[in-house]
Amino acid sequence: MSVTKVYSFESNAHVSQALGEFIAHASSEAIAKHGRFTVAFSGGSLPATACKHLRDMQSVDFSKWYVFFADERCVGLDSVDSNFRLVREELLDPLVQQGRSVPADQVMVINDTLTDSTQQVADDYLGKMQSVFTGAKTKFPEFDLVLLGIGPDG
Repeated sequence: MSVTKVYSFESNAHVSQALGEFIAHASSEAIAKHGRFTVAFSGGSLPATACKHLRDMQSVDFSKWYVFFADERCVGLDSVDSNFRLVREELLDPLVQQGRSVPADQVMVINDTLTDSTQQVADDYLGKMQSVFTGAKTKFPEFDLVLLGIGPDG
């Protein structure tokens, strides 16, 4: 039987600190186990909350990260509705400013030249996932961490 843990925090700042530490720990464990860390981010307020403290943690080896986007919308990469844009602003750009980065070829964005066809975007993204997860024991990707938020609409 699995045990569900529920955490409660006094403020968003406390959530951000704890979440940053949780992600850093998951990253460290995954890199030690198999040499990389695969993570998927959703959008909304999650990137700001997750990345506020994480981006300043010097112990995190972002060069071993493979970043994916869950719940991504079929929009341009600079759109206000793009989850990639949120993660870029909250994590990727600040890392570059610090002289650190997730290598660009390890940030798996949608092909925004295909946004007229959601099926083409999905097929292209599937190919990107398969290229990273080639050789996996199952035919489905196994992420080290998937971060999903729950917005006000549930």
